[in-house]
Amino acid sequence: MNFNKKMEKIKGVKVFAGIDVGKNIHYMSLVGEDGEVKRTGIKILNDKEGFEKMIEILNGAGKKEELALGLEPTGHYWKALRYYLKEKDYRIYLVNPYHVKLSKEMRDNSQRKTDKKDSELIAHLVREGKFLNSRLLDGNYEELRR
Repeated sequence: MNFNKKMEKIKGVKVFAGIDVGKNIHYMSLVGEDGEVKRTGIKILNDKEGFEKMIEILNGAGKKEELALGLEPTGHYWKALRYYLKEKDYRIYLVNPYHVKLSKEMRDNSQRKTDKKDSELIAHLVREGKFLNSRLLDGNYEELRR
């Protein structure tokens, strides 16, 4: 998918959520369409209660149609969150972990890694159209794969 098509996909988005996926805890940051950081370092537990808390925060951030969520796929830990968000009809995009690593130093001239910083970077990368589509199997294809 070329850059223009990616930008077309996020047209009308007012809030970008970047989620740094971890084994037990995910970190989420919210960035506005103008690049202003609205909230950062929100801890989300990797369980149903944590996901429900995240949905409440996202509902407070804006309409579902005006949100785009970016995930950094880490191991297999991101899949449960992706399926949950897909079930709730959110726009989900994946950000290459290598792009996050490379853009860290460009943003603040520091290679220091923090989950809070990574979640902000993920939101900014989605806002800039630097993402991949989330392609996991659904329905019958998912059953066949298992």
